[in-house]
Amino acid sequence: MTTLSTYAHLWPTAEDKTRAAASGMAAAVLANARNESDAKQR
Repeated sequence: MTTLSTYAHLWPTAEDKTRAAASGMAAAVLANARNESDAKQR
């Protein structure tokens, strides 16, 4: 019989989800800043 305790450690924690969201947001902001910088140089 498989129990919750067998696979629970594989589920992402709230910290994992927060870290992924913050990383995605930072990447989007940096990409936007890079695109704006490139547009101003043209």
